[in-house]
Amino acid sequence: QTDARAALRWTPSRQLTVDLAYSHQSLDVNNGWATAPGVFQPSTLDPAMQAVRELSPRTSSYDQRSLTVSYDLGASTLVGVASWFGQRRQLQDDYTPVATKFFGPAGTGGTVTQSAQRIDVDVQTQELRLVSNGDRALDWTLGAYRKDDERLQDRSGFTISLPALGLVGDQSFATVRARAKAWALFGDIDHALTPTLSLQAGVRHYDSDITQLIRFDTTSMIFGTVAGVERPSRGSASATSPKLGLRWQPSGGLMVWARVADGFRDGGSNYQAPGYAEIVGDYGPEKIRAYE
Repeated sequence: QTDARAALRWTPSRQLTVDLAYSHQSLDVNNGWATAPGVFQPSTLDPAMQAVRELSPRTSSYDQRSLTVSYDLGASTLVGVASWFGQRRQLQDDYTPVATKFFGPAGTGGTVTQSAQRIDVDVQTQELRLVSNGDRALDWTLGAYRKDDERLQDRSGFTISLPALGLVGDQSFATVRARAKAWALFGDIDHALTPTLSLQAGVRHYDSDITQLIRFDTTSMIFGTVAGVERPSRGSASATSPKLGLRWQPSGGLMVWARVADGFRDGGSNYQAPGYAEIVGDYGPEKIRAYE
């Protein structure tokens, strides 16, 4: 494992501050399952489980960068933040010990390997906010947010051999490309009604668009996939989520508050395996109202 981090702050004036940050991590795991052949015997846990056939190596690396610019306008401060995240992964896992769990007696003497030639994640976010300065009767925040999330799984799937059924090297590989774009506008206030009583209120509007394309790379007898078949899906969602609260602090050692807020979580897309019509292609967002 290799880790690296760096940070830099530049203050060209009393009003302007610039922060840069970078982090990197690389992982090279010789055996992700820690089940070395000839050392770990799965049958000691379950007599029906087979021996480990091979190591399960995994590699992963990511880079994360961020830029924060803050400018003091006097009555308020303008803050802009941009971040970039990129991750690259590869994996190969030996599921041979549980072949009989998947396929019953037909799995005896069989082999099961899950692999992904390439898994990429690239995320960019930007946020701009204007925040009031000082301790005033009315403190406030206004802002906007944007996210662009792209993901790729290249030739990800299983290679299965079941000699009892005459199947050797059956492959069910698929390439999945997904992209999610989202933006939001938000605002908050904290208003002191009296020296001991204050009102908090806010609202956030969120909008997103999600697309996904699954392309089957191989024809599989076991999973029923056909090479070249594509399954696109798309979804979108939007929500406006308000919140409202009261805070009463009669003394330095006592505070009483009440709050009600709406919450929202985005929807998405599912991997639709052939032969499983009950798996829906898309699922909608979730909403909640919380009281505290």
